[in-house]
Amino acid sequence: MITQIDESLRSIVKFKSRIGYENLPDKVTHQVKRVLLDTLGCMFAGINTPMGKQSMAFAARFPDPNGASVPGLDIKVSPPMASAANGALANVLDGDDGHRTAKGHPAGVVVPAAMAAAQMKKISGRCLAEAIVAGYEIGLRAGLAINSGEVYYGSGNWGTFGATAAAAYIFNLPGAKLLNALGICEVQTPICQLMGWIEDRRIPSIKEAMGWSSTTGLSSALMADEGITGTVTIFKNKEDKAKLQSLGSVFEILKLYFKRYNSCRWTHSALDNLFFLKKQHQFLAEHIVSIHVATFHRASLLDTIIPESIEQAQYSIPFLLAVAAIDGNVGPEQMTLEKFNEPMVSRLAEKVKLEVDQDMEMHFPERALSRVTVTTIQGDSFSSFEETTLGDWNNPLSDEQLEDKFRIYAGQVLSDQRVEQVMEMVQSLENLKSVDDLLQVG
Repeated sequence: MITQIDESLRSIVKFKSRIGYENLPDKVTHQVKRVLLDTLGCMFAGINTPMGKQSMAFAARFPDPNGASVPGLDIKVSPPMASAANGALANVLDGDDGHRTAKGHPAGVVVPAAMAAAQMKKISGRCLAEAIVAGYEIGLRAGLAINSGEVYYGSGNWGTFGATAAAAYIFNLPGAKLLNALGICEVQTPICQLMGWIEDRRIPSIKEAMGWSSTTGLSSALMADEGITGTVTIFKNKEDKAKLQSLGSVFEILKLYFKRYNSCRWTHSALDNLFFLKKQHQFLAEHIVSIHVATFHRASLLDTIIPESIEQAQYSIPFLLAVAAIDGNVGPEQMTLEKFNEPMVSRLAEKVKLEVDQDMEMHFPERALSRVTVTTIQGDSFSSFEETTLGDWNNPLSDEQLEDKFRIYAGQVLSDQRVEQVMEMVQSLENLKSVDDLLQVG
C-alpha cells in the first residue's frame, strides 16, 4: 500500500521511522520538556475549576484498574476517558501553548493522548518525548492545511491529527496503519468552528473540544490497530505537501508560543501593553478614566464587560485589563466568580473600549497586535504599542519564567516538594521509567 500513496504522505511514514530520541536536535528535545512541563502545570491548575471537576467526574464513570491516570482522581479510568479529562484540564484555564499560523493549541490535545497511550504500553519518558514530537509535527501541519482558508477551525479539529500521530507512534503502528489512523481521524475529528460562539459572546465550557479531540485521536490509532481503514485527504495543495516533505528538517514545535497569562492569546498584546504603561508611568487603577484598545477584528469581539464564567473571562479584554490594572496580575487566582463581580473590576471594565485597526488586521494571524491608550483623571494620556507579544517564538519565555509559571499553576494543588519533584522528572525526561509518576498529585 505504501508504494501506491502520494509521495507527501510517504513523508509521514518516513518521518515516523526516523524520530528516535538520539536523532532529534537538542533544541527539539529541550522544547519537548518545556511543552510537557507547561501542559502538566495547566492540568494541575485545572483540577479545582468547575469544568475540571465536571470532566473528572465524567471520566470517573469509566473506571479501569489497568487504565490511565487523571490528576485529582484516586482511581484509574479507561484510557480514552483519561484523555478526555486531561485534555479538558490542560485547556480549562486557557494557559496552554499555541501556534500562531496553525491558529490554536496543540498541547491540550496531543499530550493527554500521548500520556494515556504511554500508560497503556508502559513506555518510558524517552518514548513519550518521541511521541510528542510526532504528534506536534504532524498535528501542526494538519492545522496549517486546515486553517489556510476562510473558515476558522479550533484546536480540537486539527489537533486531533497530532493526538492520532502521537498514539500511533507509541503503539508502533506500521506505515499503512499509521496512515489509516490519520484517515480515521479525518472523518471523526470534531468540527469545532469557534468563531460562532465568539461572535455570539457565548463561550462554552467545553471551548475547543480539546478533551474529546484527544480521545478521538487515541481511539483513531486503536481502531487502525484493529484493521479499520481510513483515507487522508487534507493535504491537497502543493504548499501542504511541501510542509509534509519538510518533516524531520523543519520543526514546527520550535515555533510555539507559551502563555504568560491564562486567557485567549488574542488578549495578551493588550495585557502586555497595559503592564508596560503601568510600570512606566506608575498610575493607579482608580485614577484611570478610560482604556482604549485598537486591535485586529477578531480580538475586537472579545468585549464582554462582566463575565459569567471562567471561560467567558478568558475571552474578555475589558475584564482582563481591569483585573490586571487592579491586581497587577492575570493568573488562576483571578479566574473566580467573586472576582468577576467585584464592583471596582466591573466599573473599570466598563471604561474599556475596543476598535478595529485595519493595519493590525493585515498582520493576523502571524501577529496578534494591539495598541493600548490609558487616560487618567490627571488629564494624562499614555499609549503603548509592542511589535511582539511576550512568549511568542521570537520573544520567548525563558526556562526560568516557564518554571515560575509551573510553580504557580501546579502549586494550586501540589505541595512545594511535589512541584519540585515533577519539575525534576520532566527535566530528566529521557531517564523517566514510568509516565504514571508525572500525574500523581500526592
